[in-house]
Amino acid sequence: MAIKYNNNAKTVLANTINFGTDLSMEVVDGTVLPTLVVGTDVMYLTLSDLGNSVTEIVKCTAVVGNTCTIVRGQEGTAPISWVAGSNVQLRLTAGLLETLLDGKVDDSQVLKNVPANAVFTDTQLTIGTAASHAAAGNHIHTAASTTTLGPIKLESVTVAGTVNSITSTGSRTYGLQVNSSGQGAINVPWTDTTYGAASLTASGTIELAAQTEVNTGTDALRALTPATLAGATLDGGTF
Repeated sequence: MAIKYNNNAKTVLANTINFGTDLSMEVVDGTVLPTLVVGTDVMYLTLSDLGNSVTEIVKCTAVVGNTCTIVRGQEGTAPISWVAGSNVQLRLTAGLLETLLDGKVDDSQVLKNVPANAVFTDTQLTIGTAASHAAAGNHIHTAASTTTLGPIKLESVTVAGTVNSITSTGSRTYGLQVNSSGQGAINVPWTDTTYGAASLTASGTIELAAQTEVNTGTDALRALTPATLAGATLDGGTF
């Protein structure tokens, strides 16, 4: 069903229609009304007296010239008798809006029981204390865990690059921050250390000696292993 609408469409009754029995009405100017495809299109017209103190909403299913085929007493209004000259207007009604929005709004996304101190900024919702939640009977989420979904606390909103205040190098505990792209990030303190070659006086990296180097016995920079020591020979002999 397609609902038709024209901006500011209004005319008046050309004849009297009786209480609840007449299912058609004559208007003075049917050209101001939308064109309806019978069986497909409808429009909702509001009948009112000159003072707009009494109204009836009707559903119009066809317009031929100045004759409108109607269904009486829509949206909780009562069908009554109307005299010639009564207003016939295409108004915005609650039923029209509900029909247009039916299926267009995801009810599951509509917030309910919003606290009085809730503040909306764009897509963010800032709500008061847990005590105010409990007082209003709202659900309180528990903290997230390895098995349960829930909220977590960001240590700071400082962009990545600044060490978090809860950083603990010894226990390897670091806080979660929001980086400059709005992403959660763990800022791990890190210092690059370059090691030189080991010597008699300095710690460092060392290379393991190959069996031939062990057998030669002249390399002062490489280290023995139990395996190369066991197979080593010097001057034609064996250790």
